Parts: sequence; C-alpha cells; structure tokens
Amino acid sequence: MLNFKKGFTLAETLIVIAIIGIVAALTLPNVIDNYKRKVYVSQLQRVYNLISNAAANLLVEQDVDDLRDTYLAEEGGPARFMEKYLHTTNVCRRGNLSPCMASVYTQNNEYAADWRITQLKYANVTDCATLAIGASVCMSPTLDELSGSSFMVIDVNGKEEPNKAGRDLFTVMLHKNGSLSDTESPGSCSGGDYGGTYIGGGCFSKIQNAGWKMDY
Repeated sequence: MLNFKKGFTLAETLIVIAIIGIVAALTLPNVIDNYKRKVYVSQLQRVYNLISNAAANLLVEQDVDDLRDTYLAEEGGPARFMEKYLHTTNVCRRGNLSPCMASVYTQNNEYAADWRITQLKYANVTDCATLAIGASVCMSPTLDELSGSSFMVIDVNGKEEPNKAGRDLFTVMLHKNGSLSDTESPGSCSGGDYGGTYIGGGCFSKIQNAGWKMDY
C-alpha cells in the first residue's frame, strides 16, 4: 500500500513564500502605478465635465454665445466663475495663489520655481480654486480679442504629489464658445517630460484620444 506524504515541509513552504514575495515585488509597483494613472484620468475627466458644464451654464445664464461677453472677461471674473459653478472650497487671487495650488511642480524630472513665478510664464493665470472633489484649477480671463481663449491649469489631486506635468498637472484652453481643448498637439506629450511649452501640454488631448486612458 502506498503512503502519500500529507502537506508541505517547512523548507517547501518557505520556498513558495519566497517565490510569491519575489513575484509581488516585481509586479506590485506596476499595479500601483496603473491604479494611480486611472485615478488621475478619472479626476481629469470629472474636472473636464465640471468646466464644460459650467461654461455652458454661464453662456445660458448671460444669454450670449461668447464668453467674452460675460463677467469671465472682467477683473475677478475667473474667481467668481469658479466659485459659482465649480463647487469650490477655497478661492485664491493673484499674489496669493499658493493656498489653492502646489507651490512647486516637476517637469523634466526637476522642480520648477515657485508657482507664483511660473504661473506668469506659463499661463498668466489670475485666479485659482480648490474644488470639493479635491482638484485645483487656475485660470486666466478670456481677454484675447482674437481667440477669446483662457488658459486653465488643472491639478487633478490638488496639492498632493507628484505635482508632475502630464501626470496630475495639465494645461487646457477654454474657448469663447465654452469648449475645451489642449494647448498643444498630442505629440508634445511624449518621452519623460510629459509636456511641451505649457505645463503638461499635449497630454490632455493624448488622454482623450486614447479613450480617456493614460497610456504613456
């Protein structure tokens, strides 16, 4: 009669545990990174919908078809717009934007200067706000007579890290008809810098074109 050994020896158990540990160590970082990307994209889509709906509501409220004909083009207009339509918990004006937005961000894997300096260079934003969903949004007035467009900088997780262009930071354009587009072509969002001239330039459209996926 054959006798079969029941269970595993201690050595066999330890070997199995070690193998599981190695596999987990190799796969867990990718799992976490993929999860974070999905969270960033989900938040970006929520903010996109909020802004789109807000712009549409403002046009209807003012009974116009051009955002330049609304208070959004006036001094303090962006703050008023965000506070009314974007469900804000805090609104900040030029000169004191840091309570609403991370003080530094990363691009090309390096920390940029203080946000109060870089905002003038990259987007000329005048007002920022912290949203109830945890994101931060900064914008400039729609004062461009030719295009009627406004720069909007979106940080999908507010002041939380990584504060990196193309990951949780994006720059978009709000146009006079209330539509949103990227500041640059998707090709600008490539390699390791995740953005061209503007913060995260090209990454917003790249995510949209991929069916709301961050595949870079």
